[in-house]
Amino acid sequence: MQMINWLKIAAIIIILIMIMSAVATFLLSVFSAAG
Repeated sequence: MQMINWLKIAAIIIILIMIMSAVATFLLSVFSAAG
């Protein structure tokens, strides 16, 4: 049971990191396009 909780937490952390990296990439492209 404890293992499943850790897997859920790990999955949430990975999803958050993916979202953050996608947002950072988007912001970088916007800023570089804006000059």
